[in-house]
Amino acid sequence: MIVTEFYAEELGLNLTEIDLGMYPSVTFEGIEFKIIGVVSNDIQEQLDLDGAAMTPIMSWWSAITMGANPWLDDVHLDPTMPGHGYAILPYQDVMALGGNIASISMKVDDPDIVYDMAKSLFHLFPDYRYYISYGGKTYTLYKGLTFTAWGLTYQIVPLIIVMLAVFNIMLGTVHERKNIIAIYSTLGLSAAHIGFMFLAEAVAYALIGGIVGYLLAILQSHIFSAFIPPINYSSTWSLVAVGGSMLITVASSLYPIILASRLVTPSLERVWRIPTKPRGDVWEIPFPFYTSTIQEAKGIISFLKEYMEPHILRDAPGFSVSNLKVSEGVMADQPYVRVSMDARLPPYELGVSQNVEVYMLQMEPKRWGCQIVLKRKTGTSSDWEKLNKSFLDLLRKQMLLWRTLRPEEKDRYMKLFKEESS
Repeated sequence: MIVTEFYAEELGLNLTEIDLGMYPSVTFEGIEFKIIGVVSNDIQEQLDLDGAAMTPIMSWWSAITMGANPWLDDVHLDPTMPGHGYAILPYQDVMALGGNIASISMKVDDPDIVYDMAKSLFHLFPDYRYYISYGGKTYTLYKGLTFTAWGLTYQIVPLIIVMLAVFNIMLGTVHERKNIIAIYSTLGLSAAHIGFMFLAEAVAYALIGGIVGYLLAILQSHIFSAFIPPINYSSTWSLVAVGGSMLITVASSLYPIILASRLVTPSLERVWRIPTKPRGDVWEIPFPFYTSTIQEAKGIISFLKEYMEPHILRDAPGFSVSNLKVSEGVMADQPYVRVSMDARLPPYELGVSQNVEVYMLQMEPKRWGCQIVLKRKTGTSSDWEKLNKSFLDLLRKQMLLWRTLRPEEKDRYMKLFKEESS
């Protein structure tokens, strides 16, 4: 038995007597051993070929034991004994006491055969990791998984043809649907909404084409199984090929999608922005909404009033209104119809309130336009201006819904204005 300096001190051993060949005896697990040497407690600072300490591996702690697969670990995870907590016993005695093999070290006289010997052992027992040292360098041998792909050069031309075919299809689809895109734009759909519609179409093409192609490939392999070798269609590379083809299909549609979105707002301005700034406590805002008759203008005002009525609640979502009424008259020689109210804007803790007047003004004999006048009552100017952006956006979206109503519904609102203003 060989013990550490720590245990030699605990057992009261005389190191000089051991050096002279006078080996003391000690009983361990019922077996008598002679202590023939003592190692330093600092041996843990000496590193083995694998970069770990030279002290014994705690195989009961590590996942690597006899029959395991240590090559799966990319780094050395085997904990070793502390510098003083072990004793070195003969191999036969360790195995008789229930030990197991954690690692094997070998030293050869001829360094030229080290690598060949390690390769021979690796081919016999490939599930273990081998560390070898020769020529002043350390090498490791272990079993791993690598991927090799070939034949990509043969696929470049078909992939380019597929991309151009999909690009042509989507570009033709955009050209055919210019009128539909214009209608969607009139109804209030943004460039992002139009782009998403075409993107969904491209994804549908990709999914259907990928799945149908995958199934046809399986069917083809069964039909021509006598002429071609068997193919594993459940492998990872099959999924990579199908996923790659889907990605190419979607990528080929990106430019047509961008082109379709530009048809909605041809300028660089992608969203409606408030064109004016407040002047003191008054903010006059022209809305890009027009109609041709006074009857339709009255119907729009009644439509907005109906939208405002559920917001009469004190803490209504979006905004809260009071003193809601409709009227008509003449202002600066311009006939108008309007809906007016007092409004509070959330978050209500900021105390922002205002008077709101939504006008439909006659600008030309057959052209009525929309204008909104806001008058601040309470709250800071900065909060008032900032919170009105969401309030005005809600009004704009509600007015766009007027275009989607059926003629009979519009007639109902036109008649409703007369009842409400009388």
